Amino acid sequence: MRFCLGRLLLLVCMTLGHVRNSVAGQFEAEGVARARDMGLDGATILCSNTTRFKISVNDCQWVMVSKGGLDSCARKTAYNGVELMTIESIERPENINKLTQSTNWTNLGDAASISYKPFPRIDSDPALSAIWLGLASHCFLNARPHHGSLQPISYYALPLRGAEFWLNEGYEQKIDLEIFKLPPYLPKMLVFFDDGFFRLTPPVERDPPFNHGFTNTVFRVLAFTNLSGLEIPTRFTLCTYQPGTNARNSKDIAAMWQCDVFVTNLSSELSVSNFTPELRTDTRVEVSDMRLTKDGADSVGYTSDSGWLTPEQVKALPAFRDAKAVSAELRPALYAEAHPPSQRPVRIVLAALSVALGFLLYFVSKMSRGQTGEIAGTKRKAV
Repeated sequence: MRFCLGRLLLLVCMTLGHVRNSVAGQFEAEGVARARDMGLDGATILCSNTTRFKISVNDCQWVMVSKGGLDSCARKTAYNGVELMTIESIERPENINKLTQSTNWTNLGDAASISYKPFPRIDSDPALSAIWLGLASHCFLNARPHHGSLQPISYYALPLRGAEFWLNEGYEQKIDLEIFKLPPYLPKMLVFFDDGFFRLTPPVERDPPFNHGFTNTVFRVLAFTNLSGLEIPTRFTLCTYQPGTNARNSKDIAAMWQCDVFVTNLSSELSVSNFTPELRTDTRVEVSDMRLTKDGADSVGYTSDSGWLTPEQVKALPAFRDAKAVSAELRPALYAEAHPPSQRPVRIVLAALSVALGFLLYFVSKMSRGQTGEIAGTKRKAV
């Protein structure tokens, strides 16, 4: 009976887990994201910018049309469940309404990128990371166990040099994650922790008290609503922190960049059905292809006037060979930056070995005394 009940409970848990990972539903959200860079004091605003967006989500697929950021560029970012595609418009549409109401997506770009990463490129408009995290990150966060660590979402958690390619080297940060209890199981709170290293070449340990790490990035939902059984955030913020000046402990941190997102319109109906945007074929489009990292090429640059190329077509290009040569030269430095040689684990191991050696000597000494006592007792008894 206990065996059957246990198997039943296991089946229920597995079923619920499958439902959580697969049931997401569909919705569409429009809104605005306001981002600002702060000075070392965490209060002085150095610059600010606004991104207007419209995102359509269908289970694990999504497409986001946006305009804004530091370059006021119009972008279309889409994930079809396998590939992430970004198309940037050089034409600078006059307003977001003209952009979102357009039914012909092929007018959206002369520069594009494609990869297998499930989240927006962190070196384009940083606000897109906040929008994606609040409204379309559910499949990424729930599809696999992260064992308490995750690739950084915020561009400001990484250095300017090689930021996009760091993620190819397995760089992750420790996290705390809280998920909504109802579909599509979006994050309610997500905290990233810096590991205590300032990433130069080679990386160096931060000055105390930040050499043991600190809270680096915090995502927090401030308001949400229920849309046909879906819990959808309507106001959320993503903030990246840096070590504060004159700090006494690792909690003395200062805001470095903050993005506040406000959802102004929500709908259960989608205005799009295609989650693979097309490239223009009436002109040559500059493409940055990052799908061939496992083949040794972190980013292959080429032009295309015939739409997206397949990975096999890209491998046949001279640019693929050139990209492999560049990656072979840069990867050692990027890997070293992503995985700095920490002295703390060495000290921990040495301390553990010292403790173990101490216990070993103690037990050896105790056993020796015990054996001596038994011999002496035997001798006394014999006498």
